Amino acid sequence: MAIRRSRRPRSVRLEAGTATHTGRIRTSNQDAVGMVDDLFVVADGMGGHRGGEVAAAEAVGVLMVGLERSDRAGLVAAVRAANRSILERAAVEPDLSGMGTTLCALAVVDSLTGDDAWPWPTSVTAASTGSRPVASTRSATTTAW
Repeated sequence: MAIRRSRRPRSVRLEAGTATHTGRIRTSNQDAVGMVDDLFVVADGMGGHRGGEVAAAEAVGVLMVGLERSDRAGLVAAVRAANRSILERAAVEPDLSGMGTTLCALAVVDSLTGDDAWPWPTSVTAASTGSRPVASTRSATTTAW
């Protein structure tokens, strides 16, 4: 488990924790998580395929260093870069042929008003690939994006 606090100065501090579990069927954990500043990423390697844990780690790693902007275009570009990286690695490492992962990412965008009277983020940008939706929780109501 990891707990990380956002390093950005803001009125509201984000605290996040991570934990993964192998589950009841698999014997290995193919999950990867990453948090940096206001970017949160979870990848779940494709179980039953070779290299799922490698694909998940690769996807998270690329997003952690490759996200240049927290808006939709920036997140899409980073996800595409992660996909290319996974495909390129599988092409040069035959043991990883067919590897894959699902991915969910959430980027919190700071308030654009500069007004400290409104401490909440202006927007949240989410990305999801595979069968894992991103969910929003507010007052005991969950919404899948």
